Amino acid sequence: VLSAMLVACRSEVPPTQVLQTQCLPVGGAHDIYLPITVPAAGALRVGIEERGISVIGSLDDDPDTESASPVERLGTLVLVTNSKAGQTHTLRIRAADSPDITGTACVSASLLSASAAGRSTAETTFAAAGHATRRADWTNAFEKYLETARRFDSLGSSICAAGARQAAAEIAYYRLSRLQDSFSLATEARAELGANGGPAQLGALTALQGKAFMEKPGTDPQAASKRIREYLNKARTYFDSVPYAAREIPRLDIVSGFLSYLTNDTAGANDIFVKATASCRQLMDWDCYAQAQQNLAIFAADRKDYSAALSAYADALRNLPPELDPELSATIWNNYGHIQVMVGLLG
Repeated sequence: VLSAMLVACRSEVPPTQVLQTQCLPVGGAHDIYLPITVPAAGALRVGIEERGISVIGSLDDDPDTESASPVERLGTLVLVTNSKAGQTHTLRIRAADSPDITGTACVSASLLSASAAGRSTAETTFAAAGHATRRADWTNAFEKYLETARRFDSLGSSICAAGARQAAAEIAYYRLSRLQDSFSLATEARAELGANGGPAQLGALTALQGKAFMEKPGTDPQAASKRIREYLNKARTYFDSVPYAAREIPRLDIVSGFLSYLTNDTAGANDIFVKATASCRQLMDWDCYAQAQQNLAIFAADRKDYSAALSAYADALRNLPPELDPELSATIWNNYGHIQVMVGLLG
């Protein structure tokens, strides 16, 4: 089943298909190199759909063209470049994920019509948002994705608009701490998709709704726990129906454990984190594993079991490649050092 983002974005004069959708393996040291020959002069649009792995896309080995999606593992990247007739461009796709993870990237390419100025502008703005994401220029990326959504709105392309709003919602939640905005954008994107979205995208949006609602100002986790769990359970149902979304299940468990912690069920939260840790290790998903281990370390420290806390932190750092998630690595190192000071290992 082809991705809605790659197939359903239609407006003005339809683009000329240059490359039919191809789904190719990527991960570890295995990069994708794909030549794309353009039959006529114009703007070449390349779409990349992530299926279970986070990737970086670029054209012609030019670092300035590198693009990423803020929707990790299940996002969509767009690259746009001007091309001459008969010119061949080389698309490179490489993993930006745990080194043991393999997944799939689905690629399509089309030539945008010169008469479809609105579509070209929307796609170019989407590409610019991906470039800003790759540079971790989060405010600029957020604004570009919102602009993209509005442009697709004006073209009547609700599915493309939903994809852009989903990206903005992820940035609002993870990077800008704008939790109310994240919840509102995810809810709007979910409504735009309706029954037309794929289960992985619907699952990601529903999970984000649950996370943002749980943490947004004014939410009482105890009073709202039933509604939050409804979001999480619905997201799990979506993810269970898609094999390449298996990595999202233990991440949902981590969120569920956090909710249990917020509602004073510490024992239940600990059990959930233990389960998530085992699942993430089995998947060799090391940033997921490190998140779960960090939560177990915090619980151990709360019990004053500093030996267990130190062991959990050390294990998380041993398995987490520092370049994979520098912010998570920094947080764990900071907590690890704090415990070392408490027990007298450091001054």
